[in-house]
Amino acid sequence: MYPITTLPGFPELAKNRRNTSYPFISSLNTALSTTGKTIAITGGESKIGVKAALSFAQAGISNIAILGRREVNLVTTAESICSQLPKTNAFKKVLESFSTIDVMISNAGCLSNPIVIPESDEKNWWKRIETNVLGKFNIIRTFVLLTSSSSVFINISSG
Repeated sequence: MYPITTLPGFPELAKNRRNTSYPFISSLNTALSTTGKTIAITGGESKIGVKAALSFAQAGISNIAILGRREVNLVTTAESICSQLPKTNAFKKVLESFSTIDVMISNAGCLSNPIVIPESDEKNWWKRIETNVLGKFNIIRTFVLLTSSSSVFINISSG
């Protein structure tokens, strides 16, 4: 567990926060084997995406495609995972490198600083809607068109 910080004016939503997974969903649970599978993670260069990529790499997934907007962070994430787990193929062009995507984690999004609506900027607000709603739609649509019915889609949204 780690300390909980709250934003001024916002209620505390959780009494406890975890930085490790529950045993029944742990990446080390052999019943959830990822050996020989391919995962693609959008937003892979930020906190949740990095942790997801590392967890799947530790679980033995064969291929990881890390997707994101900031190339420097993507390269750092890929190098970190590959140095810790050299058998993982990180930072690949998904369609050129992998024949299928078995798991897709849609984690991309953006979150602006909390602000009251009268003080907010409409253009900034609309940009967030486009990223967090239209972006998710496009990821889901592409995933459905390019993958098999046995593929798994996981959506993470905090924005």
